[in-house]
Amino acid sequence: ASLWKGQRAVRVLKPMLQQRILTAFFLFLFLFIAAFYFNELLFFLFLTAITTLAIWEWSQLTGIASPAARAAYSVIVIGLFVLAYFFLSNILPVLLLLSLCFWVLAFILILLYPAFSSVWDKKTLLALIGLPVLFPCWYGLLSLREEADFIYVFIGLFLLVGAADTGAYFAGKYLGKHKLAVRVSPNKTWEGVAGGMLCCIAVTYLYSLIQSEQNEIGFSLPALILVPFLVTSFSIIGDLFESMLKRNRNLKDSGNLLPGHGGILDRIDGVVAAAPVYLLSMQIFV
Repeated sequence: ASLWKGQRAVRVLKPMLQQRILTAFFLFLFLFIAAFYFNELLFFLFLTAITTLAIWEWSQLTGIASPAARAAYSVIVIGLFVLAYFFLSNILPVLLLLSLCFWVLAFILILLYPAFSSVWDKKTLLALIGLPVLFPCWYGLLSLREEADFIYVFIGLFLLVGAADTGAYFAGKYLGKHKLAVRVSPNKTWEGVAGGMLCCIAVTYLYSLIQSEQNEIGFSLPALILVPFLVTSFSIIGDLFESMLKRNRNLKDSGNLLPGHGGILDRIDGVVAAAPVYLLSMQIFV
């Protein structure tokens, strides 16, 4: 009976894994098209549309139930983002540092969970938290759009976070024994963390090697270890932070827009947390 159940689980898992891989492929394809072929306006609209969908999903995590209220929240927040982008200049370094501090605080709250869990029932507070979660990544990528090495930086962010996520998924699934944060996300393991980090280091090395040969842009040897370590660590913090909020709301996914991945937030939770430390690293090491 147990063998039959195991075989049935494998049959169910394979279509889900195929769906996950196919969705990830098309997501990366869209990102490549946006990076290489979109002009400044199209890229702005593309990134803003994705961020607006993420804000819509975040409104659900805050506990806002009414579709009209969620729509109003999404419009107001993305409006504030756009106003800040056009009227505030030279804020990127400070913004990234403040975002880094926010994610360190988020990590502390994850470690303490379920202590202070009553905080996550406060809609107004969570609505405000959505700003530091999503704004720095959106603003940072748009601000660097005209830089000569933007394509290298943009594609690198998603490659590294994707590598960390993929390595963590397979290492955790097949080797995972020691739980990472059982009160927040029971399926994540330390073996998954190690697998994600090793995969991220390998991709960082290969990507830096290719870029250094083509454009004379690449990482120094210390950065080849430090950058993937930081990217993996912060992407995991972003993943755990969203998992904590979903657990508090009894939600499995942030949405259902992406087959095999759930919602937009489920796909970019690691990206928005890793983006500040990654973009700072680009300015320091490249």
